[in-house]
Amino acid sequence: GRIKPCFQHEVPKWVHENWDVCGGVFAEREQGSERFQITEVEKLPYGANFVTRRLVQDQFRFDSKFGRVGSGVRGFDEIDVLSRMLAANHFGVWIPEAELQHVIPESRTSLKYISDYFQGQGETWVERGVSKLTAAEIKKAIRQHQFKYWCARILSGAWFPHLVQVNNLRGQLLALSRASGLST
Repeated sequence: GRIKPCFQHEVPKWVHENWDVCGGVFAEREQGSERFQITEVEKLPYGANFVTRRLVQDQFRFDSKFGRVGSGVRGFDEIDVLSRMLAANHFGVWIPEAELQHVIPESRTSLKYISDYFQGQGETWVERGVSKLTAAEIKKAIRQHQFKYWCARILSGAWFPHLVQVNNLRGQLLALSRASGLST
């Protein structure tokens, strides 16, 4: 069902200004007021608000290379397991009345948390095979986005997309380095 982020503190202005991206970081999920059968990956629920039958869940274990472990902020764990359920002809139901408020602590509205979140996303992209960039291509892209980020910060421009890209790319580079045993 629906997930409504619940902030119990003042939210930084840049979060509101970039809600199109930040909404997903805070697990906001809204898919309308009508019930429907979920049969496609794009409609899957987020981890903060879904239930599975135990007999089905027992058949589809979570993959330990995804998800949050320790201080890591990787995601995709529930999307992976629910996608496999769909592929095996199971389905879900969107129940809009099953709404919850997802409490967001102040620490999750920091630039560090947002940076860590997108770094985890980059690591996940490599693990899933989504990223096809080489380490050299990633390093070049990081330099470009870092430059654009700082220019935008100084000139009061659109810096947030570059922060997202820099950290996503850093995550990709970190995952590639781990996989090959090289240092970044």
